[in-house]
Amino acid sequence: MKRRVLTAFGTLTAALLLAASTATTAHAADGVLTINYTAYRDPAGCYQISGFFPYKIDNRTDENAVVHTGWRCDGERLALVRPGETHYGELGHSLYIP
Repeated sequence: MKRRVLTAFGTLTAALLLAASTATTAHAADGVLTINYTAYRDPAGCYQISGFFPYKIDNRTDENAVVHTGWRCDGERLALVRPGETHYGELGHSLYIP
């Protein structure tokens, strides 16, 4: 009986380790995101849009970027800037890219 419990525990542990090792990890977008005149290589996360209005977003990455009304990528979603697109706007204060 004790041997079966140890075997079952070993099998469960091996399965958990295998699942953990094959899980995908978070990564930055590949490419360059330009907000006004500042370029970010392989960006990830929240960026403030400041300095120029109307602002210009140039998304040369492989991910979508979302413009928000709030300063911390919160508030209303104003625009989706797809890979390869350039977006001009006046009301956005932050941008999120995964």
